[in-house]
Amino acid sequence: MRVLVTGYEPFGGSDVNPSAEIARSLDGREVEGAAVVGRVLPVRWFEAIRVAAAAAAEADAEAVVMFGQAGGRAAMAIERIGINVCEGKDNAGEDGAGRPIVEGGPDGVFSRLPVHDVVAAMRSAGVPAEISNSAGTYLCNHAAYGVPQALSIPAGFIHVPMLPEQVVRLEMQGGRAAAGRASMPLEMMVRAAEAAVAATVRRLQPVAR
Repeated sequence: MRVLVTGYEPFGGSDVNPSAEIARSLDGREVEGAAVVGRVLPVRWFEAIRVAAAAAAEADAEAVVMFGQAGGRAAMAIERIGINVCEGKDNAGEDGAGRPIVEGGPDGVFSRLPVHDVVAAMRSAGVPAEISNSAGTYLCNHAAYGVPQALSIPAGFIHVPMLPEQVVRLEMQGGRAAAGRASMPLEMMVRAAEAAVAATVRRLQPVAR
């Protein structure tokens, strides 16, 4: 069994994205007997979905666990649903301008990951985790909606906090206005991501008789 894990490249003027580091850290690992393939997606409307779908096909993946950064989140947030809208400018300057991800598609697409199992596994690993009912409208929501639509295998999205060093950089740039932003060490995020993959694999494996 193979599982594709994806993160996103940096965006918004940052030079790092913890979700990309998660994908790189898990690439090549074995979790619950499954081989993990890690890939980094571009922060580009529609191109992100194409790259994720192609990577899943190339890896012959049986599940896709996607990650992306959400500034202000204090816990790993397992997204329950993605909505059919693009909003904001991507790394190429293209504005989503409220257009649909899939013309004529459903308003929302639910995660195909075992969201409750994933939350429980992350908490058992000692990492704060919660179910989220809003993935926003930017590129993370884009993948949360578009990748499950493009693939027939289980796929879902998880938001991660910023890294401590990102918060420090913001505080240095913005002073008190940036103080108090939530963050999480990369090691903890990677531990949570591995737990998410493990929970997904356990759900996919046939029940022993």
